[in-house]
Amino acid sequence: MDAQIIIVPSAAAWPADDVVAYCAENGLSVPALATGRVFHLAPYRAATNPDWVLG
Repeated sequence: MDAQIIIVPSAAAWPADDVVAYCAENGLSVPALATGRVFHLAPYRAATNPDWVLG
């Protein structure tokens, strides 16, 4: 996979900076990490339905 954007749902409870650090420590490299396009959806409800996108 070649992710251009990474979205971390609130259910994961990882701040975006922690996700970036984890990926770096484990040798994972995708464009989203290089460009800083990692986002955390803390204020939003995470669900299996696509309704969270509209929220």
